[in-house]
Amino acid sequence: MEGMVWNCIYLLCYKEVKMKIRKAKLNEARKIYLGILKKPNREAYNEQLVKDLIKDKFSICLVAEQEGKIIGALGARREGHKGYWLYFLHPKKKDDEEVEFKLMEEFFKYAKKLGANKIASDTPEIKLLKKFGFNEVGRIPRWQANGKDQIIMFKKLK
Repeated sequence: MEGMVWNCIYLLCYKEVKMKIRKAKLNEARKIYLGILKKPNREAYNEQLVKDLIKDKFSICLVAEQEGKIIGALGARREGHKGYWLYFLHPKKKDDEEVEFKLMEEFFKYAKKLGANKIASDTPEIKLLKKFGFNEVGRIPRWQANGKDQIIMFKKLK
């Protein structure tokens, strides 16, 4: 009987929290920048970049939302005829793989729907991009402010 009571209490208290991936709204640009992108502290990340990605019909800015709060963001711009340049992919909590995976999954669907067949990026999240099938295709020695190499990653969409 005691085990049954605990099971009932567990079922009553457990609530599955769903994550929603959606396009960002222009009025969320500041929140995305300050809440998600400012922490990595990259010069290229700023509120205007977020606004540009939201406004441009060939670009995309996705957010991961949970219980009405933005918990991650992804931004990419259409480059050339059939490609995208991935600017950022960041969860609010460092290394939140579920958020990263869901954002990338939705981005791949969006890019394919628009006819893209390749994605490139120079974000410092090399390990993360490798998880999604990106390969290193170039390197610029000591390019970053901290003296590290700038690594160019690439993925061909199927």
